[in-house]
Amino acid sequence: MISERYRVHELIGEGGMGAVYRGEQVHLRKQVAIKVLQPSARNLPQIVARFEREAIAGAHIQHPNVVSASDFGQLADRSHFLVLEYVEGTPLQDVIASAPLPARRALHIARQIASALEAVHAKGIVHRDVKPQNILLGARDQVKLIDFGLAKVNVELLSTESREAARKGQDLTAADQVLGTLSYLAPEAVRGMDAVDARADLYALGIILYEMLSGRSPFDASDGQSSFRKRLLEDAPPLRQRAPGSGIRPEVEALVMRLVQRDPIQRYPTATNVIAAIDGAIAAMEGAPRQLEPTVTMQPGAPGHQTSATSLASRWSSPAMRPWLIASIVVSLLLSVALLIAILLS
Repeated sequence: MISERYRVHELIGEGGMGAVYRGEQVHLRKQVAIKVLQPSARNLPQIVARFEREAIAGAHIQHPNVVSASDFGQLADRSHFLVLEYVEGTPLQDVIASAPLPARRALHIARQIASALEAVHAKGIVHRDVKPQNILLGARDQVKLIDFGLAKVNVELLSTESREAARKGQDLTAADQVLGTLSYLAPEAVRGMDAVDARADLYALGIILYEMLSGRSPFDASDGQSSFRKRLLEDAPPLRQRAPGSGIRPEVEALVMRLVQRDPIQRYPTATNVIAAIDGAIAAMEGAPRQLEPTVTMQPGAPGHQTSATSLASRWSSPAMRPWLIASIVVSLLLSVALLIAILLS
């Protein structure tokens, strides 16, 4: 039991600084995730402060695409714990690794990520570690953005101690320090994390959407450091160049390529703008002419069977039907002559 109200059931994940357990809020009979820092981390103020920031970010953002936090505290051994919404899902990383996603599915997922970021940024928070590993997909591709451990949080949301440290300039990151996953880090981070704002999260979303559609990273690189170096010096290649024959529509490619611009000024300014662009791309796709369905041959007389004019013409022009065609014409002529004689004699 933790804090006399959380029962720990099983370990579901573990890292160098902490572990995550599936648990239960016993009074509410509600399943939760419990994240616990290792006892050794209590002597690392930066790790504890990041843990607090994750708790604060999760507590202040109520959105269907963001994992929420409900409690934060210390154990008897002074280790910190964080209680989070329990989510069963598949990391987007595993989905991308299997095969490129159809454009409609990729845009559906990207729109939810953008919606989550819209809510995050509205609170003055920058996630700073948006990547496929931190995006869970539940039933019907329901997105959950997780792990705010590296987030830049609005100072006014911090505890008194953290707020005073931030105001004295003792932030979690030095001016020239780079944090995050290099494969999804925006180029401006090379100037330090102070240069990273909400548009860096949108850049990471662009890289993720690029990978969902093409099944590949924009740059071929052996590791994250090489990839980051290339992104500092080169523009991302056109999406259709990395995924030839994929049939990606121009408006979808334009959306992705604007997100991954090296210069943050050239990107969409806000997540709200990204949502509008995604909606526009989806609308353009829905309005595009659909490919004709393959012709299905049905037996005459079967339900739904229709005989076209072309099939009738080809049937009457076949050699087997020619004598019947000639006989029909002769009978029609004789009937016409008989009708004319009858009219004249009347």
